[in-house]
Amino acid sequence: MASSAVDPAARAEVKENENPEQTRAEIDSKTAQIWNELGNIYYNIVAYDEAINALNKAIELDHSYGWTYNNLASIYIHKGAYAEAIPLLKQGIHLLCEAKDKALLWNRLGDAYRRMDQPDQAAAAYQKAVELDPDNVSLLTRARFSLLGNCRVSS
Repeated sequence: MASSAVDPAARAEVKENENPEQTRAEIDSKTAQIWNELGNIYYNIVAYDEAINALNKAIELDHSYGWTYNNLASIYIHKGAYAEAIPLLKQGIHLLCEAKDKALLWNRLGDAYRRMDQPDQAAAAYQKAVELDPDNVSLLTRARFSLLGNCRVSS
């Protein structure tokens, strides 16, 4: 039977080479992912206040994960708190790397601006979504973008 004991010299070498700040950041990132998932669960059962608390905790632990900002913004949008959603969407856009992911958030940003009766900002956000991911823009987004353009012309 093999021994599970680790050589004390090897253990000391590992501890010596560990960067405590990096280890802490990895733990915070993993814990943040758990809080993010908990927020998603609360969101799915329409427990918005609990979801907001969980997602804020996730952001506190790891403020570099763009999807947490998107998730929190989605809750504010469902609650009709569009002004609170806008900076979260902008932060999420800044943190995401993939054009298609950014396009999704630009589209949601356009929706928030449209709901706040800010057609110029909405049109600009929809346009950015189209530019970033022209093949995957929904018919609904194209229709909203077109309607906003017609509203500006007729005003």
